[in-house]
Amino acid sequence: MQAYTFHITFYDAAFFGMLFVGLTFVLLLSFGKKDTQKPNRFLAGALFVAVLWVAQLLINDLRLAANTNLPLRCSLAFGPLLYFYVLKVTRPNYKLGFKDLLHFVPLLSELVAVVVTQKIRPTIQVMAFISVSIYLPLCFKLIESFYQQQKFNDGDRRRHKLQWLKRLLTGFSILWLLWIPLIATDHFYYHDQLSSQAYFSLYLLLMAMLIWMSASAFLKPELSTDIVASKPLLPAELKQKALWLKHEIKLNRYYQDPELSLASLAEELGLHTHELSRILNTVLKKKF
Repeated sequence: MQAYTFHITFYDAAFFGMLFVGLTFVLLLSFGKKDTQKPNRFLAGALFVAVLWVAQLLINDLRLAANTNLPLRCSLAFGPLLYFYVLKVTRPNYKLGFKDLLHFVPLLSELVAVVVTQKIRPTIQVMAFISVSIYLPLCFKLIESFYQQQKFNDGDRRRHKLQWLKRLLTGFSILWLLWIPLIATDHFYYHDQLSSQAYFSLYLLLMAMLIWMSASAFLKPELSTDIVASKPLLPAELKQKALWLKHEIKLNRYYQDPELSLASLAEELGLHTHELSRILNTVLKKKF
């Protein structure tokens, strides 16, 4: 019987390091500071999915198991987990409901594909790439919406910094879109014969960006999203916010919800109940 030779390349060593650091931050985010634990657990979930990617790469590269379809192996849970992390950061009072579970329904197709065929099919790979490409802009939209709410409170946008998160998401988005030219080059120039190691650098960069995001999230203090103005709003500011309120209600059709209450509407809009009540009573001259 021929002895198995165990070779470890530079990429293998780097992936081993990423596995260790990644799992460490998964535990820290999951069981760390209680004030940011709820959103951080979603980020921990996304990081754990990435750790599974790296583990699969190591298994394939070290030939510990049969090779699966590379270069792109990703999970349909990654995009929703990243989205819900940003959602809970920008709207900590948001309560997840049954409808939010629908975001994870596409994941079932991936699980079925793995169980039935024992490998990730190209269709699932494409779906996963598209999924993350859709959820990343939604994350930016949540951050921008958060700042739009802040600007009505004495204009102090610097008190509630999310620029670190926006920058890291931007970096991750750019890296994620690099799959397109890389795979296109492989398909049209190398006729899908490019070695899987050609993709390892991009995997390392994506993993490093995720770990950077996790470290920043863990080290950041609790983000106060209390958007009650530090000083009473001036009449002009109240009118501006009343116009915004009417636009949001018309756009999202909150009035169609039969269970709508002052508290639930305030939570949806990111306001405190007494601030919403003041706008309704003072500017719009209406009761809820």
